[in-house]
Amino acid sequence: MRKVAFWGALFAVLGFVTTSYSEELGLEFRDRPHNPRIASMRPAITETVTVVVASPELLPADAQVLVTTFDDDSTTIRQKAEQEIQTKRQSLIVALQALQDSYTREAKLDEAVAIRNTIRQLKVSHLKPLPDPGNLYDYASRIGESVYFDVTGQVGYSIWGSEVYTADSHLATAAVHAGVLKIGQRGIVKVTIVKSPETHRGSTANGVASANWGSYTASYTIETPFHNPTPTLQSKPTTP
Repeated sequence: MRKVAFWGALFAVLGFVTTSYSEELGLEFRDRPHNPRIASMRPAITETVTVVVASPELLPADAQVLVTTFDDDSTTIRQKAEQEIQTKRQSLIVALQALQDSYTREAKLDEAVAIRNTIRQLKVSHLKPLPDPGNLYDYASRIGESVYFDVTGQVGYSIWGSEVYTADSHLATAAVHAGVLKIGQRGIVKVTIVKSPETHRGSTANGVASANWGSYTASYTIETPFHNPTPTLQSKPTTP
């Protein structure tokens, strides 16, 4: 019992000292348990420490110049690197398209499809798409803007319109209706917010039914982000 009491008291003291030290020096211990008893028994050395540095406005002028110069140089280097990567990406796409054409002519469709899918991924790898928002109602004020989303095709949700959909239409279902994605297929889609037409015509396409609607707050179109679509693969010739 004495050992338990001794170690308990020691852990409590260590916890108090660690907390006081962190508060005095402006250290923040992340992921610290809310229960102080558990916190006092957790070795402080395993914590991630973030040091609070002085705000930029507190830096002297000559120090601020150095920091600003570093930021500007970093931005220039980053932009140059991104341009070089983009150039190499385009060269790779051209080379892969030539290979795809070659495999297609040889009726090696599995290989051609694999190359085509790789090309598509390369074309969108730099887009940094946003998560599926469900619908585009929150984007209704951004008329004329295009946004990329990572979406998985779904059915069973309400949509209104054809080719142009009301902003509250379910994006994943509209993607299937528009033929951009298949059910269960995950991909990046390009959505453009447009001014609402006077009417939205409903239709049935790709197994999905959309409803009619009049004018709405805003609307959107949905399409594949591939600006230079790869050639359509021809069917494998039948063996005589």
